[in-house]
Amino acid sequence: MTAAKPRNIAFIGLGIMGSPMAANLVRAGHTVTGANLTQPPVDKLVAEGGKGAASIAEAVAGADVVITMVPADPQVEEAILGEDGVLAHAAPGTLVIDMSSITRRPRSRSPRPPRRRASAPWTPRSPAARPVRSRPCCRSWSVATRRTSPRPSRCSTCSAPP
Repeated sequence: MTAAKPRNIAFIGLGIMGSPMAANLVRAGHTVTGANLTQPPVDKLVAEGGKGAASIAEAVAGADVVITMVPADPQVEEAILGEDGVLAHAAPGTLVIDMSSITRRPRSRSPRPPRRRASAPWTPRSPAARPVRSRPCCRSWSVATRRTSPRPSRCSTCSAPP
């Protein structure tokens, strides 16, 4: 296995979980620039070999990857979507990873966050991706029949429903 290519990583949120993660990335050979609301965690990252930034804009300048690790939904929205947030300052093609412990869907005041194309967009599963029956007699039937008919009635071998 080959070692990962060193990256320029901006780490936003150097609290209880973010600080050790950023330090591990520094030890792994990446260039990590940290930003936090308070200065002591930034100083700790600098002492461990990382770089410090006074703002999100300064942290994301030149970053290949931006990682956020902040406490709750409002802080995530501000850090990523805010006027001085990640999306306002990150270069096109920058990978943004939110590792915060937040609700599934943040309540945003804006109707929709700005859209940016992902390199591998999520797509819903197609009907053809349904699990295949495990009975030996139905294995070939379920794959072959799905190609020709969307809802087969019964297996010709065992009369099982689809």
